[in-house]
Amino acid sequence: MEDIDPFNTVKEEVESSIVNLKSLYDQWLKKINSGSSSSTQNNKRELNQLELNMTELIENIDMDIVDLEQTIQIVETNQQKFNIGQAEIHKRKQFVSYARNTIMNIQKIVQEPRKKQQSFTDPLTSSSYSNNTRMENEQRHQQLLLQEQNEAMDDVLGTVYNMKEIARTMNNELDDQQGLLQELEEDVDNTSSHLMSAKRRLDKIVDSNDYSSCTLLCIIIALFIIFLIVLAI
Repeated sequence: MEDIDPFNTVKEEVESSIVNLKSLYDQWLKKINSGSSSSTQNNKRELNQLELNMTELIENIDMDIVDLEQTIQIVETNQQKFNIGQAEIHKRKQFVSYARNTIMNIQKIVQEPRKKQQSFTDPLTSSSYSNNTRMENEQRHQQLLLQEQNEAMDDVLGTVYNMKEIARTMNNELDDQQGLLQELEEDVDNTSSHLMSAKRRLDKIVDSNDYSSCTLLCIIIALFIIFLIVLAI
C-alpha cells in the first residue's frame, strides 16, 4: 500500500484558518480605527469577542503548524520513501515560515495596545515567499475545486443512471401486468361464451318438453360439471 503524505491535507486546513484569521483581524482593525466609536460599551464587547476568536484560531493554527513541521521532518529523513525532492521540502519550509510569521504578527499587534492601529504586513507579499509559490498554491486550489466539481458531477450522473434503470424496470413490470390483464380478459370472454352456449342448450331442452324431470335434472348436473371444468381451465 502506498504511503500517504499528510502535509497537503494539513496545509489546506492552515490556509483556510489563516484566511479566517485575516478576516477577523480586518474587522478588529476597522473597529480600532473607528475613533470615538471605539469607546462605546457595545463596541468594546465586539472588540473583546474578536480578540478572543482570533486568540483561539491562532492557537489552533499553531498546533497545525507543529504537525506540518513534524511531517517535514519525517519526509526529510525518508525522501526516497515518499518520493519528494529537496526543492519541494524547501517550499514546505517556506510555507511553514509564512504561516508562523502571519500568526505571530497578528498576535503581537492584538496583544500590544500601543500598536493596535498599525497596519498588518502580509508575509505572503514579502520576497521570502516567491511568486511561483503563490501561483502553485493557486493552481493547487483550482485543481481541488475542479476535483470536487468532477466528483459532484459523477454523483449526479450516477443518480440519473439509477433513475433510468428504475424507470426501465417499472416499464417492464407494467408490460407484464398488461399481458396478464389481457390473458385474464380473454379467459373471461371464453368462459362467458361457454356459459351462453350452455344456457342456449338448456333453453332448448326446457322448451322441447320431450324429457322427463329426472332426465332434465341429469342434464343440468352434467352442464354444471362442464361449467366447473371450464372454470378450472
